[in-house]
Amino acid sequence: MFTQLINTFSTGTYTVNRSVVSTYDSGGILVPGSVSAVNVSGYIEPLSGSDLSMVPEGYHVSDLRRMYSKEALLPKLDSVTYQGEEWVVINVEEWQGFGLAQADNYYVSTIARQPTP
Repeated sequence: MFTQLINTFSTGTYTVNRSVVSTYDSGGILVPGSVSAVNVSGYIEPLSGSDLSMVPEGYHVSDLRRMYSKEALLPKLDSVTYQGEEWVVINVEEWQGFGLAQADNYYVSTIARQPTP
């Protein structure tokens, strides 16, 4: 049911860059994790009024969006390319299909615009 809404109102297909956690080699040198890219269809919108009260400290409201998708994104490891900018995933909630089949689960992610250096 909600999957059909995501597909119907999808605002696009977005590139999600997933980073693997960095590790240290035997000499104690940091080895950066690799990054893989995958395309995810979803719906992105500004935060609602009730969401604004839960904005993490240090973020501006204009730098936050909500993304609905069928794919689970990973907080702090995934970033979404949206409007030509990188937005990091800071929170993900799984919504089960209102007691319906497993196939109707979806995910609501909060994404934050990355500052430009």
